[in-house]
Amino acid sequence: MRRRAFGALAVAVALALVVSTGGVSAVDADRDVSVRVVDADEAYVGANACQRQPRTPTTSQSEASTNSQPKAQTNRGNPVAVRLTNRLDDPLDGATVTGLDDGRFVPRQDASRPFDGFVWPGETVEATVTFESAVDHLLVQTRAADGRLTAEVRVTVHSRSHPDCS
Repeated sequence: MRRRAFGALAVAVALALVVSTGGVSAVDADRDVSVRVVDADEAYVGANACQRQPRTPTTSQSEASTNSQPKAQTNRGNPVAVRLTNRLDDPLDGATVTGLDDGRFVPRQDASRPFDGFVWPGETVEATVTFESAVDHLLVQTRAADGRLTAEVRVTVHSRSHPDCS
């Protein structure tokens, strides 16, 4: 009798191993995520923006009606020096820059990517981006070369006399 019971148990265990792996097909886990907003000098992707020359004022509608020059000629372009610093362990795959003035989009005069190519870990690169009118903020968007991380940094455009613009 013992032999039969042991044999039945052995067959049951063997069938369980053949039919089922005993593994887990799904896992439900709760994880805590912590997001912290930091200044650009502490961020994994740092950015700094400085005016290259004094701002060219934007022509208002009332000025445009009394001004003999068309609005497009009044805004002669506003170059902004943009510095991008990679504090990640992986290279960045370039970056795009968007200009804002009081939250409104400001078109660039050149449609190319100002940061085209890799920005290596620890490297700081600089490019000049020219906008059609004055900008007070920039959105700098970049991604890690492996595509796993994307970053968007909002940067205040400082005057040339600001300490970060030396």
